[in-house]
Order: sequence, then C-alpha cells, then structure tokens
Amino acid sequence: MKPRVLITGGLGFLGSHLADRYSELGWSVVAMDNMTANVVSVTHPTFEHVLIADARQIVPKHAASVDLVVHAASPVGAAAILPAQGTIAGEVVHSTQKVVDACIVAGTPLVNVSTSEVYGITGQAAETDPCTVPARYSARLEYQAGKIAAEQVVGASIARGLRAVQIRPWNMAGPREAHAKGFVVPRMVSQALAGELITVFEGGEQERAFTGVWDVCRFVTDHLPADEEWNGQAYNVGDEDNRTTINDLAHMVKEVTGSDSPIMHTSGKQVFGPRYEEASAGTKLPDAGLARSMGWVPINTLRDIIARTAAEQLAPEEALSA
Repeated sequence: MKPRVLITGGLGFLGSHLADRYSELGWSVVAMDNMTANVVSVTHPTFEHVLIADARQIVPKHAASVDLVVHAASPVGAAAILPAQGTIAGEVVHSTQKVVDACIVAGTPLVNVSTSEVYGITGQAAETDPCTVPARYSARLEYQAGKIAAEQVVGASIARGLRAVQIRPWNMAGPREAHAKGFVVPRMVSQALAGELITVFEGGEQERAFTGVWDVCRFVTDHLPADEEWNGQAYNVGDEDNRTTINDLAHMVKEVTGSDSPIMHTSGKQVFGPRYEEASAGTKLPDAGLARSMGWVPINTLRDIIARTAAEQLAPEEALSA
C-alpha cells in the first residue's frame, strides 16, 4: 500500500509543489485547503483527495488516515498579510495547535513549515541563533511573532508525545508564487514580461539568498532525520549560493526574460501602502549547514528560478492543471 501524506494548505504555493514531489515518489497525497489562496485547482492531478476545510478544522481522524502530516497552511506574503493585521498571529498559532493536537491523538508525525522570518529583519542566522521581535507593531512583526509561537507549540509538544520536525524556508521562489502578495521574484518577472517598469524597493542593495521551491520540497521529502530524531528540531532550508542584491536580481530578470523594461527605484510603501514593511535594508542570509550535513544540496540556480517562473507566467493554465 502506498504511504499517504496530508498537506494543509495543499493547494497553495509550497503545498502544491510538495504534493507534486510526494506523488513523484509514489505517495498518495491528501490536501486540506480553505481555498482562499489556492494556486492550483482541486483537480490538480497529484491529489488523491482534497478536503475543502481550514487547517483549524483538522481532527484526529484526518491525521490518523495518513502516515505523515505536513502543516503548510498559513497567511503569507508581506503585502497579502496587511488586511489581516491583528489576526495573523492568532490564525498561525491556532491552526498549528489544532494540527499538533490531532497528530498527538493519532500518533502521526508532523512536519511544521515555519519561516526564516522568525529571525527578525537582518543578519545571517543559524538554528542556534535567537529569534528576536522588535519592540513595535506591524503586520510583518505579528507574522514573525506568530511563527515563533507556533514553533514553540510544536517544540514544547514533544513532551506530550508529538513527533515533529520544523523547516524554515529562506526566500523561497518559483512557479505559482503570487506576485500580488509582495514576493519580489514573480513581481519582477511579471513586470519584465509585460514591458512595465521593474520596481526595486528601498535602494536595492539588500542582500537575499533565493531558494528554489523544488529544493525546499526535496529537503522535506528526501532529507529529514530518522524517526527517533523527530524532536522538534528546526532546519534552515536556504540556498546561500543564490546570494544576490535586489538590484542585481532586477538586472538578471531583465537578462533571463530578454526584457527591455527599465528599472525604477521606489518604496514598498508607495506600491503596497503605508503599512507595508521591507524585511531589511541590509543582509538577510541563511546558515544552512545543518541541512547540508544531512545530504541536502540545492541544485536550482537563481537563473533557473527566474526562467521557470517566467515560463509559468507565460502559460499559467499549465500551472493550474499540472
């Protein structure tokens, strides 16, 4: 019998790519999704079954019907979360608590998808570094605080019998990622393909390390630790080899897409409104040594990510059906 995995947020960006990867490896995939931010349809061919439900509606019988739960459902996107300010942390923590409780009762292991945002707004971080929230309020910081609290729920629940690991993706990008949510790669690719101005925020000298969504999926499906080591450990999953400034990213997008679009410097607040917050004006990079020590080697270059994102935007119907 095929192993089965339940992916909350399975119709979303990461969830749908995880579904593709698990299916490729011979798993049966069940998705749970509330259809508020889906990027593929319920007929996406890698799903055995789709439960139209919020992750907060999960119950033990859902977890008991599968061999693994991957909790990927979450508000996401620096622009997309703005209307939900004041409710973001509650949603993140509540959904994670419900998933954790269901997995404990069912005895099913859990992969919790966290974020590099837990580290704050700048720096190069390893799993042993502190997660610090600045003493002010914003939607982005509420998201950060919610994800930190959710990680604590997972880690502390090991004492309650939970078996779990946690992943922190860094600047994940690829096809199906929604440019309207504030993600820079699909936004720039969309602008380049349309011949529009390619907008660069806050000077453009911010350094980031972009990670292909397929590489994140491969870590989850191929490189997690042995069962006895599912002790709540978090893993940075980021490709420091794809380090770039946002200015250089804009030029690479132009080159890969063959666009003549001019590059314009502006402010994220001008584009998305006064509550938008850029992560950092400086460096924000992963130390992914722990993941690499487990045999994980990211293989998708930044050019690959841009090219495949552009190909999907030129044929979006293929992303919804395949």
